[in-house]
Amino acid sequence: MNEVRVELIEALRKGLGEQFVGGLEVNGLARERYETYIYRGDTRKHRSLATMQANLVGVATPGLHGSTGWKLPEYIAASRCVVSQVPPHRLPRPLETDRHILPFATPAECVDACQRLLDDETLAIEMRRANESYYKQTLAPDVMIKTHLDTAMSRCR
Repeated sequence: MNEVRVELIEALRKGLGEQFVGGLEVNGLARERYETYIYRGDTRKHRSLATMQANLVGVATPGLHGSTGWKLPEYIAASRCVVSQVPPHRLPRPLETDRHILPFATPAECVDACQRLLDDETLAIEMRRANESYYKQTLAPDVMIKTHLDTAMSRCR
C-alpha cells in the first residue's frame, strides 16, 4: 500500500509542483523507508482539516485490505472535489463519475484528473455542489442513523 502511495505522491509532486500538498503520515515505517515522502505540514486534527478545506481537490486511495479509505467521506463532507481510485466497496448511494469523483487507476491518470479540476472551474464548482448534496442526503449522521433504523425496523415487521 505504501509503495502505491509513494508512486502517487511522486507523480503528483512532479505533475502539480507547488500546487500539491500532501504526503505520507509520520510513522516508524515511513521514517525508515520513505522519509522524503512524509508530509511535513501540521498534522494536528484541527490544522489538518483546515489544510484540507483550503484546497480544492482531495485524492483518495483505498485503506487497509482494500477498505474504503477514511479520507473519501471526509472530502465529500467538506464539499471538496474528489479524485479517487474506484471505491472497492459499495457505498450507501453510488458516486457518479464526473459528478462526485474523477476516478483514476494510475498515478498519471490521477495527475491528469487533478489538473482537469484545477483548470475547469465550472466542473470544480459543480462537483463541490454535488458532493455537498451527497453528504447532506446520504452521509450526514442523522441521515445514516435514520437509514439504519428504517432498515432494522423493516426487518421486524
